[in-house]
Amino acid sequence: MYQPGLFTKIKKITTETLRHGVGNDLLINVRKHALCFNYNYFLCASVSLWFKETKHVFMNHNSIQNTKTGVVSSKARTFIFVFEITMILALLIVWLSSKSIQQSKSLYVLFFYSFPSEFLIGLIPHEPILLYYGRYYSPLTVALVSVIGTVLAEAMNYSVFYYVSDTKLFEKMKQKKTVRKTIELFNKAPFTTIIVAGFTPVPFFPVRFLVVMGHYSILKYMLGIFVSRAPRFYLLALIGYTFDIPGIVLIALFIVLILTAHASIFGNLFKKEKASNR
Repeated sequence: MYQPGLFTKIKKITTETLRHGVGNDLLINVRKHALCFNYNYFLCASVSLWFKETKHVFMNHNSIQNTKTGVVSSKARTFIFVFEITMILALLIVWLSSKSIQQSKSLYVLFFYSFPSEFLIGLIPHEPILLYYGRYYSPLTVALVSVIGTVLAEAMNYSVFYYVSDTKLFEKMKQKKTVRKTIELFNKAPFTTIIVAGFTPVPFFPVRFLVVMGHYSILKYMLGIFVSRAPRFYLLALIGYTFDIPGIVLIALFIVLILTAHASIFGNLFKKEKASNR
């Protein structure tokens, strides 16, 4: 499924990224070997952006800790926070409002879908889309594109939670006995916890809180995301590739996962509605 305009843009991004010194031996090696995949420049550009985002968030994290005045850092953090929230909402609105995008088979759509689906509590489910794309691409291609987008989304999650970690509400929450014990348990085996929660279908959003509250390294966190999510995404794409799952089943799964993930929110809304009718 060739798209000349997209291919040209991605090629330009990749070339400029490598030319300006972001690429190292590893990145150049990825660029050479990516030729065996469809959308080779897309994958390479995604890896390039991943390195840049990792470097940016890591440097931002250190500058926040090491700054003396905190004035510039505070403004930068606020700008990044607002930009990230706006970006996620924009991607979500575009996806929900466009049938053509929802039915698209473009890897570009798959990549950007990872952001709202993995942001904070997971606004929309990831699994049905991976099963859907498994019909049209190899499981490895689907897994790579999705996991790169997911790693970037988790970098944004870390940044957002780090921004609110200085608030009184967050500090008050950290003082609770159960929260302190949970953080202590997490710090005993943080990487293992990330791997298990990332690979299995258990809710992952508590880990996003814990890595920030436990002051866990963002680079190790992103590595854990890659190691755990890549095989999970591969297996889901493999199921979609192997079995011809009807579209109606994928839609039903999409709805069920949304209701399950946000059951508490829907429950509270139902209680308020019921109370107001009395």
